[in-house]
Amino acid sequence: MGFTTGAKVTADILDEMVASLLASGVWHNVDTTWTTIDRAIGNNARRILAYGEAGGAGKGNTVLSGDTIVGTTIVPVASELNFAVNDKVVIGTGSTAEVRVVSNVAVGQLTLDAALNTVHTTGDYVKGLAFEIYMAMEIINQSSGLQHYYPNWRYSKGIRFVFSASWEAGTHTYPTSNQSTFVGFENCDNCTNGIDLATMVVTYYLWLENNGDGFVVMGKPEPTGNNQQQSFLIVVERNPNKEYADGYTNFYLYDVTNIYPELYDGNNVATINRHRSLLRPFAFQWPDYTYDTTTHPNGYGISFIPTPSYYAYKSNGDNKVYFVKPLIHDAMGSINPIFQSNLFFMWSEGVGLIDGDIVSMEGQTTKYLCKALDSPDSTTRINYAIKYVA
Repeated sequence: MGFTTGAKVTADILDEMVASLLASGVWHNVDTTWTTIDRAIGNNARRILAYGEAGGAGKGNTVLSGDTIVGTTIVPVASELNFAVNDKVVIGTGSTAEVRVVSNVAVGQLTLDAALNTVHTTGDYVKGLAFEIYMAMEIINQSSGLQHYYPNWRYSKGIRFVFSASWEAGTHTYPTSNQSTFVGFENCDNCTNGIDLATMVVTYYLWLENNGDGFVVMGKPEPTGNNQQQSFLIVVERNPNKEYADGYTNFYLYDVTNIYPELYDGNNVATINRHRSLLRPFAFQWPDYTYDTTTHPNGYGISFIPTPSYYAYKSNGDNKVYFVKPLIHDAMGSINPIFQSNLFFMWSEGVGLIDGDIVSMEGQTTKYLCKALDSPDSTTRINYAIKYVA
């Protein structure tokens, strides 16, 4: 947890993120068939997690009273107290945990909505989940890449995020009702994409919140010969400090790439393959119309608003940095703020700040690292400061 940087293949970066999220105690592994073991072309390394306090007030909190076998839907428990039909429960811990829905409660046992995929032993935790959201993460490494924009088919590889309120445990997939984005950073414009993400290295800068409230990652792929490689920023954040009760989750996802802020085709590709810049589960997602390649997300559900000319900048008068943390909104505009980000902000080049600068919050220990990332195929840079010290 905290800040790390280095150069790894994307599946290893995903492993690092998941390990930290699971260690927080509020994220839980959902399906043990979703792993990063097989990373070869055609096999997408992937993980699926659920967020929520396990075994808290009013929720069942017990252990297995006997071993389970793969394929069973009935689990023996030391106590069925406080478990109820339709409760989501987590069985086990760490990467071998599984989340299921209770379909029946009887003395000394729970019946689940789908079979277990992993052996669990006597004494393993069984806890009711104060569930908020499922988050699926997939390293898209399929043969020739994913066709996700037309005209001039872009065959891309990258990472897909899917938020949902349920999980199809029997078929090991997310439901059709979801919010998603595909961040294709290894792009090939109108050509075959044969790059293998299992071996291609990404230089990355990563912050992981200690309490599980999210992460921010910036990355730049090594040169491969593809003609539209992009650097990227991805933020997943949970902020419990809402301005008002809205009935939605406390999460949002924001992402941007350096050549195209987003590369969105709402006409010719399946919704699950589209690149969106903002997900606000489950209020809205943006873009969500026909085509978009050049519109910056500012003002479309997220606001970066310091001055008409600049984002964060350093004053010529007092040498201080002035900035506003991004506002996240509950609608596809900029007049419904629900909370502010604590993980990142935009900054402008040429007004006192440069790549590598550290911005210290006055009167706090918190610091942010300014990064400016171009990519092998473009000198356009994405300029963001990401959390560096808590």
